Amino acid sequence: MHKTSGTKIAILKRLLSTPTEMVPSGELVEKLEISRQAIWKGIESLRDETIGIESVPNRGYRLVRPPTYDLSPSWLECRLEGCSLGHPILLFESVDSTQEIAKEAARQGASGGLVVIAEEQRTGRGRMGRCWLSPTGGNLYASILLRPRIPPMRIQLINLAAGLAVHRALENMYGIHCSLKWPNDLLWKGKKLCGILSETASETDRVHYAITGIGLNVNMSADDLVSAGVDNPSSVRVIRGTISDRGEILGHVLREFSGHLQLLEEESPGQSRVVSLYRQRCSTLGKEVRVLTDSGTDYGIAENVTSDGALVVNVGGSLRVYTAADVLHVRASEE
Repeated sequence: MHKTSGTKIAILKRLLSTPTEMVPSGELVEKLEISRQAIWKGIESLRDETIGIESVPNRGYRLVRPPTYDLSPSWLECRLEGCSLGHPILLFESVDSTQEIAKEAARQGASGGLVVIAEEQRTGRGRMGRCWLSPTGGNLYASILLRPRIPPMRIQLINLAAGLAVHRALENMYGIHCSLKWPNDLLWKGKKLCGILSETASETDRVHYAITGIGLNVNMSADDLVSAGVDNPSSVRVIRGTISDRGEILGHVLREFSGHLQLLEEESPGQSRVVSLYRQRCSTLGKEVRVLTDSGTDYGIAENVTSDGALVVNVGGSLRVYTAADVLHVRASEE
């Protein structure tokens, strides 16, 4: 497991400020007020993240190249300066679930903004209790710990904000115009590109924490995903025809998500803005849908998303509101 730390981030920021020059170790000792041994350990840990750092006896250290591994947590956190999310970042090779690690951190009192990422999840979960297959091979699996100042009745808006963040990030970075299905699935030509799951711990008057998990298919081919057992998948690689930098994608997603969360905490004007942005991009609106609930299956036309994030469907002339349901586009293959 790799974890970012204040020492590593401070060292890396100083090296990045003058990337072609040697930084004396004595300067780092004086600036960070720690021992030379602690500086050396920090440098070695950064090197373990594949960041290229040159050391010259009696002269100091110099940054010679960015990491060769695209999910270097320290490199990513440095790029998130000024963002409320991504501090700290924990990276695992293989875990049962990034959600469970983030939830345990929340129960232990961790601050909002912590991000857990992994190369593989052995027991990843999706919405409605489904298994979310998370094979190793270049995808993005991340869980974000939030401590939002949002009324429990509006917590569904976090789901919408997360889906909107991924949608906007892919569009702004690569010009990918995928389908954003209520509440937060991303599809490409009817195939699953990204799934998002938010879980909360709350009381009637406050939210203690929320954990938002994002599973985005990035660098696996369609054949690799199918071979791994993923149902009807697509990926950024399939769409772009090339490999993408997962750390860069995650950084853009976290910045977008952070901005939307700030709006949600502004209550009336901010929440209305997020819902308005979501309505503009939600491909479910106007579609014929099949809605699966505990009480049965409904068919109708999706007409609106409420201020609380619920879906309004016209079922045989009667408007029904769904706060939690499994919604399928009847003609998803046309998207």
